[in-house]
Amino acid sequence: MRPTRPALLLVAALVAACGPSREEWQAQLDESQRLRVELEQRDWQRRSDQERIAGLVAEQERLQRTLAELQARYDEETARLRRSVESLQAVVDVARRQAAEQAAYPTALLDGSPLPEAVGPREVATPPINVRRLGLEWHFRSSHGGEATVSFSAGVRDDLSGYCTMCTIWVRAACTSGEVTLTDVRAIAETEHVMDMGAGDTAEMSSSIFRHAPLDSHPERCDLTVSLAETSDEGGGVLLGRFCWTDDGEVRDRACR
Repeated sequence: MRPTRPALLLVAALVAACGPSREEWQAQLDESQRLRVELEQRDWQRRSDQERIAGLVAEQERLQRTLAELQARYDEETARLRRSVESLQAVVDVARRQAAEQAAYPTALLDGSPLPEAVGPREVATPPINVRRLGLEWHFRSSHGGEATVSFSAGVRDDLSGYCTMCTIWVRAACTSGEVTLTDVRAIAETEHVMDMGAGDTAEMSSSIFRHAPLDSHPERCDLTVSLAETSDEGGGVLLGRFCWTDDGEVRDRACR
């Protein structure tokens, strides 16, 4: 039997009285939709954050590799620069030592040129000093090169006061080794004055010349010019003699041809 209209109305009223209203259902539906959208946004944000974190981790690893490479290059460059500084310091030390030696002991001039132009000592008929037994002896040391010692005995013939006040004997030498000419001049009496010798006295004199000359063998010949002059003026003195030295140790009382 079909329900009557009053019965249906009663059922609808009972259902309406027991369940939520249409507005409530719509509100719940809207809230559910809002929560779903918020959840999707959070999922997207989480994925974005994870991707950004993964990118930052990759960038950190790349920067760490770059830092390690730069550190290795820095260590290598630092070691190279340290070696360069040590090498330069060794060169500076050698240069300073050589400069100190040259300041204390002037070295020979190695230039392949003839003797420099200078005022030559004047010749006199009878020199006031007689130079005898002049010799030139070469020595060699591997660390400093060559060195020569010039020596002679001298006898005073005349009063020296007419020639100089503070007299010193000078030796000028030009030695030839192959195509190279070494020139040097030395005050032979570096620690004494010839004025201390009375007339007729003799004195043995010697001095190093060509100190630290860059030679590893004897030169072929040397021209030696011996003069007497003031301690500070070698060029304007009196000629005592010209001598020639050869590699066999022979000394002649004249210049080499």
